[in-house]
Amino acid sequence: MNINRTNYENYFLLYVDGELSTLEMQAVDRFTAENTDLQLELQILLDTKLLPENTGHFVDKHLLYRSSEHTINEFNYEEQFLLF
Repeated sequence: MNINRTNYENYFLLYVDGELSTLEMQAVDRFTAENTDLQLELQILLDTKLLPENTGHFVDKHLLYRSSEHTINEFNYEEQFLLF
């Protein structure tokens, strides 16, 4: 892995997305320590990462499953269309 000024953007994106190994993340950290002008760019990318707002459990999950009584067929397609 050789991070340089021509390919660092790809490594920064992988870093932000959590797709790098620990060693690769350390290499990005070293690269930004050596190239201080790029530290702000990495920080801006890190600031765009959204965290989940709700980590709760969906209680009525069974309502999301398809049931045979709610299938659309040639007899009820207009009725189903009107419901949505």
